[in-house]
Amino acid sequence: MYTESDVLRIGKRYHNTKRQYLLINPLQAKHIPVSPTKAYEMMCALGEKLYQAYPETDCIIGFAETATAIAECIALHFPKEVFYIQTTRENLNGEKINFLEEHSHAVDQSLVIGRLEGKYFEHILLIDDEISTGKTVLNIINELKKELFPDSTFSVGSIINRMPNDVRWQFYEMGIEFTELVHIENQDFESIVNPIRIQSPREILERPMKFWLSHRMLPHKDPRRGVERGKFANENKNPMMYVDDVFWWVSGFAKPEERILILGTEECMFPALLLGKMIEEDYPDTEVFCHATTRSPIGISSKNGYPITSGYKIRSFYEENRDSYIYQVANYHTVIVMTDSTNQTQIQKAMQDIVILFSNEEEDTEFILIAMEGKS
Repeated sequence: MYTESDVLRIGKRYHNTKRQYLLINPLQAKHIPVSPTKAYEMMCALGEKLYQAYPETDCIIGFAETATAIAECIALHFPKEVFYIQTTRENLNGEKINFLEEHSHAVDQSLVIGRLEGKYFEHILLIDDEISTGKTVLNIINELKKELFPDSTFSVGSIINRMPNDVRWQFYEMGIEFTELVHIENQDFESIVNPIRIQSPREILERPMKFWLSHRMLPHKDPRRGVERGKFANENKNPMMYVDDVFWWVSGFAKPEERILILGTEECMFPALLLGKMIEEDYPDTEVFCHATTRSPIGISSKNGYPITSGYKIRSFYEENRDSYIYQVANYHTVIVMTDSTNQTQIQKAMQDIVILFSNEEEDTEFILIAMEGKS
């Protein structure tokens, strides 16, 4: 059983006038480094609950950016084959359904519909990390019903749900049910974070760095365009073989009693989580942590109990002139970065920032880059 204290910390967004507060889950492996096994177990707990509630599900949609790992973990958890696709803020080729996430720092999201066309789904399950008003959910459901799936039923799963009962009932009357891992009472989070004094994430001071980088390219199917998932698909088509393959390669670098970080990038979170879990299982004396870069600017504070005490602005792995951030930087013996960016120039720039941040003056830090080439 998970409780509010397990999954909820309250942060303050930096320069966001729409919503000052940000709910941060310390087990989500996004903003705060955590054991990948603990994160995976939390996601599987939600997956089991959702399968029991909606066993007829044949399509799962995960919301970018923070819910992509949660949603793909849930899709793998289903015992039958399901079609999994995630929303994106990336500018991908192909016809899209566009919708708004109105409170976000980047409101525009899209769903690439190429592999969705011509399909029929009995039940579509939408996955987000946190549900507050349901506006984003309603935006995408309305578009899906209008453009592709007028006869499908819809449900929503999340780690946290804080919708008022009257709003929840309004959705229920529209045929939309919600299931969450933890329900919390809605609070005036704006008032809680308003007096907290924050600083912006720090700029990186560039300096020449000499480092050795192990580099591996791997093909994989891009979940932004849709993939088959579920235990049946996993056992018969092995869509996660690329993670199995890279595990044996990476295991040659892992040493007992070390600290290892596996870092995802923006919307690409689940491969890092899965690889971290595999390393943690096979090397029990090794401390393994997982989190990811993000497009979310979060304020930094030393206030007692505040969840984000350090943070840096880095160059994005994906696009020039895009701000990306990383929080709670610590010392590790090995830093493994897993990205699905195909922008080689940006990968090199972002890796330079990562090396500057994680280089340890007392001992050599090893850096490994795993770049996955997404296929449609």
